[in-house]
Amino acid sequence: MEYISVETILNDFKESLSVLIKQYNLAEASIYEEEGEGDTYYIGYTVLKGGKTYHIHMPFEKNDEDHLALGKPEWTIQAEEGEYKGYESLDQVFEKINEMNE
Repeated sequence: MEYISVETILNDFKESLSVLIKQYNLAEASIYEEEGEGDTYYIGYTVLKGGKTYHIHMPFEKNDEDHLALGKPEWTIQAEEGEYKGYESLDQVFEKINEMNE
């Protein structure tokens, strides 16, 4: 497992924000990060689409030096309607979000 600094990962996510907004026709997007239980850390996006806010993230594992490695390579959507797991790509994530906005 390759561990990378939190700053490097966040910068990669930040660089993709404008592309994400255009590609998926979002009203807004920002970085989402949350420390979970134990050594779990979540990084992803908070997006606004169809007047609703969604948190989409992937789990990372934190080591003793506060560096992160990708845990399970799947996206989770947190929405008002509930939590949806198991998406392998952002395309799949936004297909589900579009369904929830119909």
